[in-house]
Amino acid sequence: GDFQDMNPRINFGDYDGEDSRDLTEEERKVLKEFEENDKELEEIALQVANSLDSLKDKALKTGVSIEEQNQLLRKANESAEKTELELTRQNNELSKLLN
Repeated sequence: GDFQDMNPRINFGDYDGEDSRDLTEEERKVLKEFEENDKELEEIALQVANSLDSLKDKALKTGVSIEEQNQLLRKANESAEKTELELTRQNNELSKLLN
């Protein structure tokens, strides 16, 4: 919501207090700039929120990808260890045959 939604007691357009008067041209200009700045800040905040959501999704996907790569590395390491054991066994058998 905008600034006025967050602060419902403030009504920039219709001040009817004891000193009720029309806004000067300069006051209207400042008020308009304030409202434009408020809208711009809301748009920026929305862009930041969307960017953070995107980064969160990328981080989650990266985490999944890293876990998958870790599983593949564990399998490759297990396979290499089995191969090393088999080569050691075969080398021992060859040594026995040659001696």
